[in-house]
Amino acid sequence: MTTAKVAEPIAVKREWLVRCEDTVSELGVCAISTRGGMITFTDVDEDTLLSLSYEQIREFREALDAAVAQAYVDMADSEE
Repeated sequence: MTTAKVAEPIAVKREWLVRCEDTVSELGVCAISTRGGMITFTDVDEDTLLSLSYEQIREFREALDAAVAQAYVDMADSEE
């Protein structure tokens, strides 16, 4: 009996472009991409800044949400 080989799913890359600033405050476009359960952040030169595995994504999201909430509080405080 012959066993048929099952092809693994192809990891499709998806990408979102976001405006960002580099280390000297010049505007640029950075990318957030996902492929095969990994999220990668790249800078304007397409250098990898940060990669998150499937297990790290939830923790990163919680920290990012907290930082965003604090940024809004800080902005509101500075407008008073």
